[in-house]
Amino acid sequence: MSKKLRVSAETIPELRDFLAGADVDMGCRPVAVKRGDRYATEVISDDDELARLGRRRAGGVRIEVLEEMPSAARRLRMVPTGNRFAGGVVPRGYGRKE
Repeated sequence: MSKKLRVSAETIPELRDFLAGADVDMGCRPVAVKRGDRYATEVISDDDELARLGRRRAGGVRIEVLEEMPSAARRLRMVPTGNRFAGGVVPRGYGRKE
């Protein structure tokens, strides 16, 4: 199962070096955010890679599990089906509504 992680280090180069060899999904725009005296980024990793990262973790690097990500089958069940315009209510949000 995949997990969303927060990986942090005291410096950006230390964080970058640690994640350079990691098999994690950093999204389309990875960013390191200053949180207190550390720099942190969020990634998605499977359980095997999380265990490997834990074993090779350097002294200043911290890994926090934020949440478990739904499986592919569960994500498919989360997608709404049916007529979104039923009852005459137009969905709100970005994009054209035709």
